[in-house]
Amino acid sequence: MTRKITAFAFLAIILFTLGCKPKFDEAMPKMAPVTEAVFASGSIEPKDAYTLTALFDGFIQKSLVTENDLVKDGQLLFQLDNRQQNTQVNIAKTNVGYAKINAANSSPALMQIKAQIDAAKVKMATDSITLTRYQHLYTTNSVSKQDLDNASLNYQSSLNNYKATVENYKATANKVTQDYINSQSQLQNAEAGNQYYNLVAIGQGKVYQIFKKQGDLIRKGDQVAQLGNPDSIVINLDIDEGSIGKIQLGQQVLVELNTEKNKNL
Repeated sequence: MTRKITAFAFLAIILFTLGCKPKFDEAMPKMAPVTEAVFASGSIEPKDAYTLTALFDGFIQKSLVTENDLVKDGQLLFQLDNRQQNTQVNIAKTNVGYAKINAANSSPALMQIKAQIDAAKVKMATDSITLTRYQHLYTTNSVSKQDLDNASLNYQSSLNNYKATVENYKATANKVTQDYINSQSQLQNAEAGNQYYNLVAIGQGKVYQIFKKQGDLIRKGDQVAQLGNPDSIVINLDIDEGSIGKIQLGQQVLVELNTEKNKNL
């Protein structure tokens, strides 16, 4: 009877011990890099980014690209309404035509001065002959000293008039020639200004953003589009002092945007 009780008690102790054994979750350790998140504000922009800016006021007459388009160097992207500038070009062309006529040797202004030179030259020659004759007559007492002086004054006056007319011709010829040169420069400037109404790509790149659309009125200095390197971007981040110590030079950084979860840059 005693043995039975002992065996029963031993069996009860074993069952109690097994029933009270604590349960634990099993985990297998492994070696892996530790990734830590650092929050920062900043901006993302393409490498070698630049902004197309309007140099004149006008409406966007044609928009020839869309965002994400790849463009070539010199490719026309936007064309502004340049009717006013074309008017300036036409006026400049007309002024060049008039200036060219005035600068020609056969122009009315120069021909008129040439006629004045010829008349002054004839009068100077006549007064010179008269003075010579009076000088000869004075030696024979055939004319008075007053007559000789008058003849000398007349010759000197006609000589001065001739010289002044010749100088007037030179000055007028120089002026109309300079006017012609200036009118050509004004035409070149007008035509050069006309090309600024065509906004073209500077080198090969990608259109990342378009700020103005066809039909929009833009002012001088307005941003029209942003372009840059199609293969590389630049991320600028501002990290606070408490987290900057976690970043090291040359360390690989994965950037996750709030707008694109689970996507690393």
